[in-house]
Amino acid sequence: MRVPLSWLQEFTPVDLPPAELAEVLAELGFEVDAIESVGSPLMGVVAARVLATEPHPDADRIQLVQVDRGTGSRCRSAVARST
Repeated sequence: MRVPLSWLQEFTPVDLPPAELAEVLAELGFEVDAIESVGSPLMGVVAARVLATEPHPDADRIQLVQVDRGTGSRCRSAVARST
């Protein structure tokens, strides 16, 4: 039976990390087969804020986009768009 940690926390005050909780549950006689992390961070993905867009001078369906990646420097990228 799968039991999400969030569901367990609705019924008991659980403040342990999942690995430690699994050990405690095992000591109490509950079998823990695995701990699965859902929604773990994606590697290589960067979120950025779009500052400005303008048409590409040599292409009809491409926009030039200025973005702020949170590093203090602006980055300019070419982004395809559908019309």
